[in-house]
Amino acid sequence: MGASLDAMKNSQCDLFNNINPSKDHWLSAGSGVRSCPFSLIFGTKEARVEFSMSRSEMKENKFIFDHLLEKKAEIESAFGAELEWLRLDDKKASRIQFQKNFDGYDRENWPEMIRWMVEHMAALEGAFKRPLLAVNSELRQVTFSSEPEA
Repeated sequence: MGASLDAMKNSQCDLFNNINPSKDHWLSAGSGVRSCPFSLIFGTKEARVEFSMSRSEMKENKFIFDHLLEKKAEIESAFGAELEWLRLDDKKASRIQFQKNFDGYDRENWPEMIRWMVEHMAALEGAFKRPLLAVNSELRQVTFSSEPEA
């Protein structure tokens, strides 16, 4: 992931400027919304960029997802392609992602995978910038009960 990180640091996307390389197959950086990072995933069969909602409370994650879903057309227009919207009702977390199939075992594909991730992470960050500001503001005005959902 070091090469991906270097490429991100040399791009217009500054999300990963203060992130150190790791041995993991992903890199995550803050979005400005607590526990909702942007991530680059470098897999054996695909490369993926995503925004995940992984707060400790399911209700908060679904609230964020639903508010972003209301702005789906605006977000996808700014991104330049359709995104995969995964509310994951049976899970605590939700995510919104964009992926491309690659043979991650073939090192010759890595430069193309890295270029793809840099380009699409910059687009993802740009597409979510305004909607996340609005969601963050709305989150401050809502009180989530600790009672289980019906």
